[in-house]
Amino acid sequence: MKKLKTLFLLLSLSTAILSCKPEVENNTPQIPIEQGMEQTDFQKAESPEGLNRTFFIVEEINAEEFLDSYERTLHSEGWVTTDSNKPVSITVTKDSRILIVVAKPIAGTDRFEVVIFSN
Repeated sequence: MKKLKTLFLLLSLSTAILSCKPEVENNTPQIPIEQGMEQTDFQKAESPEGLNRTFFIVEEINAEEFLDSYERTLHSEGWVTTDSNKPVSITVTKDSRILIVVAKPIAGTDRFEVVIFSN
């Protein structure tokens, strides 16, 4: 009987310890991702007023076509364009959120990097 109580105690402790493990936090903000956007990095804002930066690589399309397509996707999700500087960038807002989408060519390739600044 003592062995059974000890076994039950060990199982209870194991369950309690495993259920208390910290969850992995996904810091990537909720931003629309289109097919062909490969995320390469995420940098959290250093202050509450700052902007997060999410980095992507995009290929098989040019920057202006990408920004046009991405802008249409954002509009379909309720975002409103507040500034357009194509083929370099667009700025959109929705409620209190802002996205600044910047497309930068990668020298010597037909790919480009997209950096999305977001709050």
